Amino acid sequence: MKKVLYAKLSRERRLPFQIATRILEEDGQRRVEKQALTPEAEDHIGRLAENGKKLEQLYRYPSLHVCPCRRMDQRRAAFPFLEGKSLESLLTEHVERGEFERVKEDVRLLWEILESASGLRPFRSTPEFEELFGTVALPEGLTAAPLSNLDMIFANLLVEETKDGTDYHLVDYEWVFDFMVPISFLFARSLILHGMLQTLPREQLEELYAIGGVKPEEIPVYYGMEVSFQRYVAGRDELYVLSKLYPRMRRCCFFLDYWNTEHVYYGVTLLGVPKERPEEPEELHFSLHFQGEVKETVAIPDTKRYREFILRPADTECILKLYGIRGGEADGAREAEEKSGAGAVYGEEAELLSHNAQVHYEDIYHFRENPEFRIKNKGYDCLSIGYIIYHRNDYLVKEGIELRLQNEHLQKRLNLFIWPYKAVRRAAGRLRKKAGGKREV
Repeated sequence: MKKVLYAKLSRERRLPFQIATRILEEDGQRRVEKQALTPEAEDHIGRLAENGKKLEQLYRYPSLHVCPCRRMDQRRAAFPFLEGKSLESLLTEHVERGEFERVKEDVRLLWEILESASGLRPFRSTPEFEELFGTVALPEGLTAAPLSNLDMIFANLLVEETKDGTDYHLVDYEWVFDFMVPISFLFARSLILHGMLQTLPREQLEELYAIGGVKPEEIPVYYGMEVSFQRYVAGRDELYVLSKLYPRMRRCCFFLDYWNTEHVYYGVTLLGVPKERPEEPEELHFSLHFQGEVKETVAIPDTKRYREFILRPADTECILKLYGIRGGEADGAREAEEKSGAGAVYGEEAELLSHNAQVHYEDIYHFRENPEFRIKNKGYDCLSIGYIIYHRNDYLVKEGIELRLQNEHLQKRLNLFIWPYKAVRRAAGRLRKKAGGKREV
């Protein structure tokens, strides 16, 4: 009798990648089965057995074994069931215990496996690479193999202790591509996807990235590549995958500690304040942004309904530089976008009614709470918004505001002392002038 011990449906993907993963037990024997959930996904299942054979030839790490895959029929493929702990779970235990030296050993193991790939050579971008990741500003001197396994992550490495030492089994390899991808990205991706690592102090996290030669300023680049890959898997136009539902539910995912600079997702919201019911603002626009800079034009349907607009450019305390908020007609915005490209700021300078910044110097605003700008509606069909987030969700924001406010307070107190002194000097000067410029000794 066949029993299902575990099942997972990957329905959040595009149709060509929607599969089911199950652990089955039959006649006392267990196996892992992957099954296509759509006709389009049959090719994806068919490639698994091919990927396994290719990876056996790719890696030269002595104690690494590629778990074999067998094609069962048009829709199914099977792997043998292996007992043991994944390197991901061991890494999590070492982080929780504070055993940083063992964490480094785990991470160094992954890098050594990636470096063992045969045929490593200087990385060269290809049309296939750019189709998957877009045009990426990568550093010089990266290496890659002709075959790239994006599934070389801690969760897919099973650790087996034997009498002769430790063996490692690669148990899953869905995402294998026949073109070059830098092994530094494959390494950084594995660290990015391990949530427990993100709880480490930044200095330790940077030390781990350095094992694979990844510099701190390169991490956002690799994070952007991962976002592009996830969009490739989930699709840009699929309406009900998690990548689409999360923004609609206002659920922003980002890693703790390291990603609290401008290189995180943050929500941008525009509300309309109705003339009839100003106490009930209506949401006109919501989007998530990954970088700290925003330039976008928002169309406003039925603009006559609203007396003003509320722009909430981020969802935590922050420091931002406002390039401008402009209002205009939709036709003019389209012309500006065609001429200058997407994100062109268009129209007349809008009138700011108020903001909730604690400190404001020209176009720099310091917010100790969720920022908010109120904008007067002069019959705008669209609003063009341009700004950049310098800092957000950071104790430095609050500390900087406190220091600036303290400085202003001290300056005012100083002026209270300076003003009488200057007044006395001016009065003495007038008396001397009346006395013919003579000064008594």
